[in-house]
Amino acid sequence: CSWTLENPDPTKYSLYLRFNREEQVCTHFSPMVLPLDHYLANYTCDPRSEAASPPPHEEEEEEEEAELELCEDAGPFTFLHFDKNFVQLCLAAEPEAAPRLLAPQALEFRFVEVLLINNNNSSQFTCSVLCRWLEECLQAPGARRCGFTHAGCSC
Repeated sequence: CSWTLENPDPTKYSLYLRFNREEQVCTHFSPMVLPLDHYLANYTCDPRSEAASPPPHEEEEEEEEAELELCEDAGPFTFLHFDKNFVQLCLAAEPEAAPRLLAPQALEFRFVEVLLINNNNSSQFTCSVLCRWLEECLQAPGARRCGFTHAGCSC
């Protein structure tokens, strides 16, 4: 199961993602992200490598793209910055399985937050959200992915 986020113009906008670690989500769904320069219509990502791989002619182009497992860090947050056209968020199980697998409080938990920022004309609101995310990430024990560039924000 996957969702694809589109950055309308990677030369103008940056896509930021904050993953909030929730143990049950990590255990049952193995969330990951796949940054892409172009959309692959016939490709689905799967953290357990059970999904179909991209067609052969596209596989070579995508070797540079790295799948990022969101639960591999021990800290409560993973903070990611992308200057790609697409970012695919993937889960190992279908969302319909969530009520069977997860406790009610885990179903209400916001495990992914997304922010799209105009690099040349960032609003005060988006910068305040981004700076808060960065500060929380840097203060979290065990968090390793906390950096960003080209935001047009000064934190």
